Amino acid sequence: MPTDAPAHHIAGTTTRLVLTHVRERAGDAGVAEVLRRAGETRSVDTLESEHTWSSYDQAIALLEAAAAVLDDPQVGRRIGEDVIRQKVGTPIAPVLRAFGSPAELCREITRTSAKFQTVGDAVALEIDDTHAVIAFAVHEGFQRNRLHCDYMAGLLSRIPMLFDQPPAEVIHDECQVDGAERCIYAVRWPDQHEELESAQAQRTELLEAYNTVLSEQIQDLQSTAADLVSADDVDTVLVRIAARAADAVRAPRYVLALWGDDGRPGTVHSQGLSDDAARTVASRLLGDEPSANPSWLVADVVSAHRRYGRLAALYDQEGRFFPGEVRLLAAYARHAAAALDAATALADARRREEMASGLLDVARALSNVVGAEEVGATVAVSVPGIVGCDHAVLFRWDGDSSDAPCLQPLPAADDRSGEPDLTTFVRHLTDTPVLIAMSADPAPRFFDADRDGDGLGAELDRLAVRRIGVVPVIAIGELLGLLVVVWTSGPLPPADTQSTERLCGVADQVATALRNADLLEQVRHQALHDTVTGLPNQVLFNDRTNQALAAAGSGQRVAVMFVDLDRFKRVNDSLGHAMGNELLCGVTERLLSVLGEVDTLARWGGDEFTVLLPTVSSRGDAIAVAQAIQASFREPFRIGGTEVRVTASIGMAISPDDGTSTEVLLKRADLAMYRAKSAGRNGWCFSGPTELMVLVKRLSMEAELARAIAGGGLTVRYEPQVDLDTGRALGVEALVRWPHPEQGLLQPDQFIEMAEDSGLILALDEWVLRRACTDARAWRTNDAGFRLAVNISGRHFEHRQLHAIVESALHDAGLDPQILEVEVTESRVVDDRHEPARELAALRRRGVRIAIDDFGTGASVLSRLQQFPFDTLKIDQSFVAGVGTEATGDGAIVAALITMAKGLAVDVVAEGVETPVQLDFLRRHGCQRAQGYLFSKPVPAADVPLLLATPFTVAG
Repeated sequence: MPTDAPAHHIAGTTTRLVLTHVRERAGDAGVAEVLRRAGETRSVDTLESEHTWSSYDQAIALLEAAAAVLDDPQVGRRIGEDVIRQKVGTPIAPVLRAFGSPAELCREITRTSAKFQTVGDAVALEIDDTHAVIAFAVHEGFQRNRLHCDYMAGLLSRIPMLFDQPPAEVIHDECQVDGAERCIYAVRWPDQHEELESAQAQRTELLEAYNTVLSEQIQDLQSTAADLVSADDVDTVLVRIAARAADAVRAPRYVLALWGDDGRPGTVHSQGLSDDAARTVASRLLGDEPSANPSWLVADVVSAHRRYGRLAALYDQEGRFFPGEVRLLAAYARHAAAALDAATALADARRREEMASGLLDVARALSNVVGAEEVGATVAVSVPGIVGCDHAVLFRWDGDSSDAPCLQPLPAADDRSGEPDLTTFVRHLTDTPVLIAMSADPAPRFFDADRDGDGLGAELDRLAVRRIGVVPVIAIGELLGLLVVVWTSGPLPPADTQSTERLCGVADQVATALRNADLLEQVRHQALHDTVTGLPNQVLFNDRTNQALAAAGSGQRVAVMFVDLDRFKRVNDSLGHAMGNELLCGVTERLLSVLGEVDTLARWGGDEFTVLLPTVSSRGDAIAVAQAIQASFREPFRIGGTEVRVTASIGMAISPDDGTSTEVLLKRADLAMYRAKSAGRNGWCFSGPTELMVLVKRLSMEAELARAIAGGGLTVRYEPQVDLDTGRALGVEALVRWPHPEQGLLQPDQFIEMAEDSGLILALDEWVLRRACTDARAWRTNDAGFRLAVNISGRHFEHRQLHAIVESALHDAGLDPQILEVEVTESRVVDDRHEPARELAALRRRGVRIAIDDFGTGASVLSRLQQFPFDTLKIDQSFVAGVGTEATGDGAIVAALITMAKGLAVDVVAEGVETPVQLDFLRRHGCQRAQGYLFSKPVPAADVPLLLATPFTVAG
């Protein structure tokens, strides 16, 4: 048998015995010296493995090196005698013991010897119950070595010990080394019935070795079983199984051959053979009668589900196998079949998992589409992996076509070159009764090239495809299109129930996606456009401005405008919001009439519009547009039968003179617009040095405020809220102050608006809230009616994190939620764009009180106000300031607000009380609490306990 592989002459038992013997007498250094002298490049672990076979020359080199290092010419015999003492057992030991006696084992010495070497043949010449004569001769081409002769003598002396008997006496008088034709070993052992008590220790040693061997065999089988559920790939598992099987039967070579899908040898694992030789053996092994070769031991790799291949242990000579080895190899073959069953099941599970994952991916992809064409692109990319086809095309029913209604293919995002053009096929399909039938019964139909397929077989031949599957895309009884899948090459999958259900599932998802495509497009439009005028909103305007700035070439400038309607609030107040919205739409038409096609008009918010001029060459171009806008406003607007005259103030900025970013240009245009208003309205202004200085200062202040918030550079003062019956301070309002390093102590009106515009108000409010809660916990007030009022910006409702922020602040400070009262301005409460009622209700359920601040200054409707959860109304100081003066009617307003609060069963607090006259008025009309400089200016946290302990004078 050609092998073209490293020689397999001496089993690993020999090399392991050599190294173990040397280590016991000369340590690891002695082992290293033996390896050096033998010219051995393999590792110690490799040489001590039972799986390692060596060439005859390699084994002899190790024996000679051991004799030299240990200075022991009899080392070969001693090493052989160590086989039992060193417990160097292999899985073959239980097989040998099965012969029952030394004599029977010697009868099978030919097969037994072959388990340890393949360089020669051993033959039993004489055998009786107490002795045997064994002859051994090396094959032609091998030179007999005395150390190996002695080694075999040592091994033969241990045969009786396998059967609980003392060692045998071995006489080796004739040797091939001395010129004899063969080595003759006379082996004698005592009669089993005359065994001496002195042999008891040797029998114990033998049993220990035997138990070790049996345990190793069981462990090998268990390890093989464990491999079946290991994380390794199936090829790795099969290699392990085959290697253990070969070792169990002590074969120098093995082949595990599996059939491929085409019935020919597929996967081949081998040892002791070159790749080419292994493939040759595999072909013979998978033939009709592989067991006819007497030097092969063959087991079928077969399970209850499938025949996979064959496992074979190979010898160069015939008749080398014991009956027990046949069973062992069959057991390992069954393990291999089980591994392949598991791998097949795992592969099926993975395919199902991949299919489910693919369907989920399709669902996710289709859920994010924004148009029908994107649905088509998603189908083209995703469906082949789900269905197992080569191509997929979505045809959509175009019932609004100017021509006859038809099915049109939706283009894919990627290049579709090389794919078959299915348009003609689908048109042929519509001319047959098939489409009508599919509308009534939306089941997939398959058309194969080797069948006529309702007269469409010729069309499949023309397209050079093997199969086409068609499934209708139907939603609520309406045909939306057809999903067409194509197989052009490879094996065709069965058109079974699973394929049908899979196609139907994809078609259902596609139907939903197509139905939603228009809705999603509308939602996308709404996200980027103003709902009143239909104009782009801030997001879309900023995006287009960014693109214009990025695309601006040399000498090309980009201009932005802020257009603010003058005194628009009067229209809303006098005619109502509906008329105000109608006016905004009329203004939109006028503005669009003077702008070019490449220009962008957006509604910024309220009565403000922005204009993008992406291709201007100078300021003069922008000025011309501003003048045209103002000229278009000269004619009055007719709103609901009423003529309304409106003017506009316009601010402009141009790149790169006024900035190179959208943010800077917009801010400078905004500042220029305010300068136009300050100059008398109905005019325009370009951004100039003044606006730049204001902008730089504002940006600098924003950065300083951000640092102050982050670094604790703010402070909180507390203004008492006084009970007007007892004069005691039953609460305080937290008011933030900014100790600016250059400008001194800044009041809120000097930086709160900036914080609102920049978005810093969120962090600022949270800092004040945490500081106030911590201070209130330190005061340790026991008054159940005590209130800590903290102002919260309405911007928090946009982010919907207010409840979490308040909860965290209360938890960290260890403060009772019933002490805290959150103040929100009236205008923010009634603004339902961000659903403030939900956030406020969540806080109230937690025990936090809600106060409406600046009440009376907004535009709320009382019936709507009643829908919101609140506990306190705070009368704005602008009304309180006018109490007691004859020039205003503020007194009547304040009295009405107090009466209304009582009717709503909520507390009322008057702000800004500065005179005894105001205090007396409030007490006479039943106001419960008040705050203002008449009682105390805001004080630091350290002074609050004194305020709470000292009554104020409230009597007239």
